[in-house]
Amino acid sequence: MLFKVLFLVALLSAIDVSHQLAVPTPSKTNTNTILWLRDHSLRIQDNEAAYNAMLKCQSSSSLIPIYLWGKNDDSNGGTASELFIAHALKSLDLKLHGKIGHGCVEVETKTMDASGEQNADFSDMIDKNALRIAEELASICNKLHSSEIYYIRSNNIPFEDRIIHHLQQKGIVARDYFGCSLLDYSKVQVPWKELILSHPFRSPLIPFVDFVLARLSEHPPPEPIDIPMDKFILSLGETETDPSSSSIFSHPVDLDSKLQRLGKSQGGENWGKTVIESFSKNNEDALKELDSFFITSSNAKNTNQKYTHFTSRLSPYLARGILSPRQVYHTVLSHSSEYDLSSLLRRLCWRDYTYALSSLFPDMSLHPIRRGYDHQDSTLTREKHHFLEMWKCGKTGIPIVDAGMRQLQVEGFMPQKVRLVCSTYLVEGLNISWQHGMQHFKEYLIDFDQEINCAMWQNAGFVGLDPYYVGLKYRKRAYWDRDGSYVRKWCPELKNLEDYVVLDQGRGVTKKIDCLYEPWSAPDEALEKAGVELGETYPLRICDDRLNRQKLFNRLRVVRTSWPEDMVDECKRDIVPLGREPAAERIGMFTPRAFQLRSS
Repeated sequence: MLFKVLFLVALLSAIDVSHQLAVPTPSKTNTNTILWLRDHSLRIQDNEAAYNAMLKCQSSSSLIPIYLWGKNDDSNGGTASELFIAHALKSLDLKLHGKIGHGCVEVETKTMDASGEQNADFSDMIDKNALRIAEELASICNKLHSSEIYYIRSNNIPFEDRIIHHLQQKGIVARDYFGCSLLDYSKVQVPWKELILSHPFRSPLIPFVDFVLARLSEHPPPEPIDIPMDKFILSLGETETDPSSSSIFSHPVDLDSKLQRLGKSQGGENWGKTVIESFSKNNEDALKELDSFFITSSNAKNTNQKYTHFTSRLSPYLARGILSPRQVYHTVLSHSSEYDLSSLLRRLCWRDYTYALSSLFPDMSLHPIRRGYDHQDSTLTREKHHFLEMWKCGKTGIPIVDAGMRQLQVEGFMPQKVRLVCSTYLVEGLNISWQHGMQHFKEYLIDFDQEINCAMWQNAGFVGLDPYYVGLKYRKRAYWDRDGSYVRKWCPELKNLEDYVVLDQGRGVTKKIDCLYEPWSAPDEALEKAGVELGETYPLRICDDRLNRQKLFNRLRVVRTSWPEDMVDECKRDIVPLGREPAAERIGMFTPRAFQLRSS
């Protein structure tokens, strides 16, 4: 029954299903309706807020779409995700005949410092940011003679609740709608303890995915809302005040001027050109890419191929709300390929996992989930600073890592499996704190999503709810790059290397060498034949990653010896509270054996 409530929405009627809080009654003289487009909802199709706002405007009022930028300094070109947002907004604005108004509001965007500490109180920061946004929205509503605003809420529940509270205080009706995850975690209660205990290693991800898939199977979400664009454009109508006019915003933003700055460094380098050319910018093209992925995946399945770079590449569209999860879900179901159904759907559930996690740990962008490791040494020596820079530009001497980091620089993207490899190598192989990698990904990922990025990097640093353990697998060729095409594409200096050579060790013993993935082990003849000179045409390995991994695990074992007994269970697992409340239940969870306390 609870699930039915989640998805009982006004798809074919004008019934409003906004947040059920006490709200002021709109004035009968209200002449305009505001549609607030946000980072996670840059679309009109399958947008319940847009649908209901359009219906509201069919009588007399005009619909006015707006977008608020977080105030920042983009003189250095901004980030890859900012660049993508700007181009997506431009594409949408052209479709809406230039009717989107652009303003700016000053908000705090604090993140963890190098030690993982944060001086500002989390709830205080959330409230201040929500108040500033609500003040700007209320000001816009007053200038446009409106008393209500329609929008899709994010999965940051405390933040969204504070926005609604402050809008209500200013006499504005908040019409907020669900729409950026498969399930609404402000209403769905995830049985975390039950899911964790159901897994043999007490790892929550797989049980959570099964939980979501079961919910969706029992109560499928409604079909996406198809909004006729001609009718939507008619609802925009004519207003006395031009929504693109500077008069309605405290800090107006000219999108064209912003596009001239974003993606360009102060020195004039146009780093954003290749990033923005790698992805479409609108809902229709994104859906076409999804359809073409199904065709390609079916061909790959039939030919027994699985490649690292064979991914749906939907994450930028989902992160920015150009596609809704519901659109992807129903499109997947409409195709018969088992590969798509079992793989892509589970990846959609992985997205939901991080959103559900953020409802359990709303401050995880500022604080590690496993707090016992808070005070790890994360300072950068001169040597580590050099290692970090080599990692960022793809010159570590580890081919799969270099390939991933180079793709990130060019496209603002890398496949999920390669992200795991690159993050593991930074933390374990280079012995550099995960916070530095998290910040770099934030700057360069075109599909940056705060919850997903924080969860991934905390897990890489062993301080998340579900640490993953890749080990030295980044040295070995995986099944998903069987022919080495991914490494050869992004490390072209290695493209002529043989895949394997077999060396005679004597007495009938042979040794198989993977020249492409381990060029340092390749015989000189193979390197010379391929035109590869380590240290010249391709970098030497920058450090002894095996030694660094051992140093890290030794240090973590020492850290755990200082813990009180109630932080480790009888199986030497970390005891983790399931939430930030003082009364939150605590449970022993998966902890890599490499740094568990050893028996004396």
